Amino acid sequence: MSDTRPDLPEFERPPVSEVALSIQFEPISDFRIAHVGLLWRALREKYPLTQEQATIDPTIERFDKKPEEQAQGVQFQLLTRPPVRVWFLTADQSRIVQVQHDRFVRNWRGDGEHYPRYERLRDDLKEDYVTFKSFLDQEKLGIPRTTQGEITYVNQIVADETWDSHGDAHKVFQVCSLPTAEKEPALEDFGFALRYVIPDKKGTPVGRLYVTVGSAFRKTDEKPVFVMKLIARGRLNEEGEGAVFGFHELGREWIVRRFAALTTPEMHRIWGREK
Repeated sequence: MSDTRPDLPEFERPPVSEVALSIQFEPISDFRIAHVGLLWRALREKYPLTQEQATIDPTIERFDKKPEEQAQGVQFQLLTRPPVRVWFLTADQSRIVQVQHDRFVRNWRGDGEHYPRYERLRDDLKEDYVTFKSFLDQEKLGIPRTTQGEITYVNQIVADETWDSHGDAHKVFQVCSLPTAEKEPALEDFGFALRYVIPDKKGTPVGRLYVTVGSAFRKTDEKPVFVMKLIARGRLNEEGEGAVFGFHELGREWIVRRFAALTTPEMHRIWGREK
């Protein structure tokens, strides 16, 4: 987790393994499977590989009801639209464009050492989104009416000289203080979930930040891992695409600050915190 804004925490070796920037919009009613193939023509030079995935239901952050009561996507709507989400991938599969009838997503996945930084990913999203909108215009499908922005960071925190088992969660995260008595049973698993309301500059709620942490083992060597996912979702109180792109900036700021606040100084040393 590291970004170039001078007032944000910055790490030389962040544990980030995936970043996704998502734009949600009102369903494009005439978008069909055939259009997916035509769109690939415009993207194929950069993204020569494809995969099909299940669609993602739309989610809108509301503040007139509890988050768990918010309405999700209506499944029968998919019958008249492409029932798939298509991935367009680079040859090394580190960069992905995801498209479905009401969502456009740009992913990066890899490791912290090769993390290209947020600004690069933001600019790549905007460039590919322009290509997508140009395609929609050429096919007379209309311009997307954006409804929500979303930014996700996934961090793989692997055991190192600071900690060596999931029972050492207190060495990684600030939010827990575990007993250390000799007779205390060993902790086998650890996780938590947090939720924050994100306000704009006026203090008006415009989104939410979801933080989850869970225990796992790395497939390559079975080392213990904590998977920390931070998702910011919402939109600013303004018209047009600026509401979504502006929220990406705000959501990224919340993610970076919360990541630094929830992890320990010992881990910051490992990740090379510079400020």
